[in-house]
Amino acid sequence: KVDSRELFLCLNESASSLHLAGIPCAIRFDVEGSMDGEIAGTLYDFFEGALEIGYDAISGMNVIMTSDGSEYRMTLMLKCEADMSALAERFSRTVIERDEDIRYCSLTCKGGETV
Repeated sequence: KVDSRELFLCLNESASSLHLAGIPCAIRFDVEGSMDGEIAGTLYDFFEGALEIGYDAISGMNVIMTSDGSEYRMTLMLKCEADMSALAERFSRTVIERDEDIRYCSLTCKGGETV
C-alpha cells in the first residue's frame, strides 16, 4: 500500500515539466487514502506511456484520477492527432475514444488487476 498522494505528487511533477516544455497540463485527483502500490505504478506508467506515444503531437493534456474504493480510473484527455492505439496494446483495459482533435484514453484498475 502507498498513500495516493504519492501518485498525485508524481503527476504534478510531470505536469510541471510539461508546462516547461510548452504543453499545458491540468490534474484533477479525486482519490484519498492508501492504494495498492502496483496499481499506482500501473496508472503512472499509463500516463507516461501516453506521453511517449503522442509527445510530439500533444498540445494540451488533462488528467482525471478517480476511485470508488474498489477500482481506480485514470482518464487522459489529450489534444493531439496521434494514433493512441499502441496504448491499448500495452494496457489491455484501455478504452480510447476520439472527438475531433481530442483523444480520451481511460484505464481502470480493480483490486489486484492492473493491466
